[in-house]
Amino acid sequence: MSRHTSFEGGFSGRTNKLVDACYSFWMGAIFPLLNIINNKTDKSYLYDEYNLQLYIFICSQDEIRGGFRDKPGKSKDFYHTCYTLSGLSSSQHNADGSINILGDDDNNIIEEIHPLHNIRKEKADSIHSFFNK
Repeated sequence: MSRHTSFEGGFSGRTNKLVDACYSFWMGAIFPLLNIINNKTDKSYLYDEYNLQLYIFICSQDEIRGGFRDKPGKSKDFYHTCYTLSGLSSSQHNADGSINILGDDDNNIIEEIHPLHNIRKEKADSIHSFFNK
């Protein structure tokens, strides 16, 4: 995938732009969505989930005050915290039910989100079942 940078490990949104942590969701959630559309349950992501998680934990996390920023040197904000955590979830949970977690499973795992609605998967499934009745 050309937007997934090999050096930093994150995604950039456009050509000649720096990596931005929120693109971990905006670009990373495309792959689970494609799996849903194509009714696939195999892992077919075309990027390195571990490398993306490494970028998120090392470069975009504000370890002192909490939250996430778009890149080192910037301030944390709610927008980047929301979409970075969602991207982290997408990189950890695969369509086949397997989990890819960088580091300590107990401390680093994020609940699975629904890649279209960007809410916890269990809540999205509950909404879908309610409206399918």
